[in-house]
Amino acid sequence: MNNDMINKDIERLKSTDKVKAFTAIANLKNKAQLAVPQLIQVIEDTEEQALKTMAIVTLGEIGSQAKDAINTLINCLQDEQEEIRSSAALSLLRIGESSLGQLKTVVKEQEGKSRFWASWAITMINPNEADEAVVNALNEYRLNGDSDFENLAAIEGLGKVIGNHLKEK
Repeated sequence: MNNDMINKDIERLKSTDKVKAFTAIANLKNKAQLAVPQLIQVIEDTEEQALKTMAIVTLGEIGSQAKDAINTLINCLQDEQEEIRSSAALSLLRIGESSLGQLKTVVKEQEGKSRFWASWAITMINPNEADEAVVNALNEYRLNGDSDFENLAAIEGLGKVIGNHLKEK
């Protein structure tokens, strides 16, 4: 019965009716333990960008209880679609400290947009964790990002690092 309800709520995530979609997110959040594995499966299996994005957002709403989704969300940082990448970064932020280790690995081992979004998430989770590579990735996108959204996210991340640095002095 619970799996059927979860599947129905996952289908409702696709709704263009915002009330239905947000109700589905709330329902899935309340069933986090059962919903997380199914949301991971949706992200890994679906080609529907809207559904994939909403499943990612839902994991972020679930927060630290969605830590089993960290690997899947890390993989989403490499997606071709900016909406998927930025949603994954935001969800990793909402999952919190438990995602820091894998985010740092992305910054160390990957390049481009996945490194940028991992850097942004690190600074938003804990600006003390922002090393030179993180700052450099953010600054690169501040100067050369492909979209205003990337530029603003880079500025936000750098602002967090600078504010944290000033606070320490």
